[in-house]
Amino acid sequence: MTPGDRPKRRMTCGVVVTDGERLLLGHATRSPRWDIPKGLAEPGEAAIDAAVRELREETGLAAPPRELTALGVHDYLPAK
Repeated sequence: MTPGDRPKRRMTCGVVVTDGERLLLGHATRSPRWDIPKGLAEPGEAAIDAAVRELREETGLAAPPRELTALGVHDYLPAK
């Protein structure tokens, strides 16, 4: 790596699904944890598109992007 190079960062995108009282969680494979539906964005894929794709792949639920509210970008916590 040259001094001007930065390592490429990968982004995880997810969807918080709630009815105001309950929260949809899934059991993470090979982990004791439960988490929201999420996964890595493909190179060049918009965050909203990755979030919608991951929701569909992991739960079978379809959500039009216009129905979602962005909650911002948050640092990844590897030891969550």
